[in-house]
Amino acid sequence: MDLLRDILLFAEKHESYPDGGKVPFKKDGVSELAISFHIGLLENAKFVIAQSDNEMYGSYPYKKFYVVVSITWNGYEFLDKIRDEKQWKRIKQMLSKTGDFSFETISRAASSLIAEQLKQHVPSVLGVIIVYLAGLLTKPFWK
Repeated sequence: MDLLRDILLFAEKHESYPDGGKVPFKKDGVSELAISFHIGLLENAKFVIAQSDNEMYGSYPYKKFYVVVSITWNGYEFLDKIRDEKQWKRIKQMLSKTGDFSFETISRAASSLIAEQLKQHVPSVLGVIIVYLAGLLTKPFWK
């Protein structure tokens, strides 16, 4: 899953380049075949649009994905949930207990962490709103 996240972050960074985001992703210690496979997974999940070419892998036809051309709406929705490094580490820690690293499970885990963080801020936000409204109520409304 780290590789998928790295590809999405890389694609986002290079998407606005003049060449239309067609910068190939490379990572030390990761083969082109593995990168191509993971870009294919992202495209199958409809998270990215990728440029591909049909090649032969041994005696089998193989669709090789060279670059991510753009990230889709769904891709950005997913990336926004896992973008923060601290959040990502917490998600991986949570899911390591279950062993389920599917896109859906990651998305749900990220959403629950975000909801948890929002709950912590709700009382302070409500306090500000109440103070503001109380201030409005002490002023005559006809002036």
